[in-house]
Amino acid sequence: MATFVLVHGAWHGSWCWERVVAELEGRGHRALTVDLPIADPAAGVDEYVAAVADVLAEAGDDAVLVAHSLSGLIAPVVADRYRVARVIYLGAILPGGDLIARLEPEGVLATDFFGSLEMNDDGTSSFPQTLAGDVFYADCTPADREWAVAQLGRQSFNVPVTPCPLAALPSVPSDYIVMAEDAALSPEWCRRAAREQLGVEPHELPGDHSPFLSRPGELADLLVALSDG
Repeated sequence: MATFVLVHGAWHGSWCWERVVAELEGRGHRALTVDLPIADPAAGVDEYVAAVADVLAEAGDDAVLVAHSLSGLIAPVVADRYRVARVIYLGAILPGGDLIARLEPEGVLATDFFGSLEMNDDGTSSFPQTLAGDVFYADCTPADREWAVAQLGRQSFNVPVTPCPLAALPSVPSDYIVMAEDAALSPEWCRRAAREQLGVEPHELPGDHSPFLSRPGELADLLVALSDG
């Protein structure tokens, strides 16, 4: 039995993993979720890592850390400071300096949504509901799209603009999953990041940025297969 610690990306929360948790538990595994302090303008890398560490304390020493999208920026820091058996990056951004400055030169985004973000008085951002369905949930049913879009929260930019505190990525077994029709992060960039930064050949799932909603069974199968090393 593996224990998975599932970490969401920007604007999301633990709610997005509900179906995957059920699928993993149905396969005889344990799955725990994290709520990152995304809406706290003062929360930085240390606060995000602490939120994951709280769940790791419950998970035990052999947890498989699954980092979706933005949480890829903090997953290596978690793995450096705490014991995890494996890190699985799921359509995740990897560290490399100020993310905002990297977006265009590195071709990180598949859709030019950054300029459409709605900025709030406290410095956080909100994702436009009219755009979120296409960018995040293209393969979901209309009902699932509507439900997920309604759950999206505010996102602070502290973590994206903070350089990774590590001089090098930790030597923890890692895998990378690319979503082949991802409309949020460029699949080509994801493949390149997996090979160049992690030194691994990426695995692929068909479809959109959110397989935890659009194909939770397929995602669970792949996570279990990767957890076996």
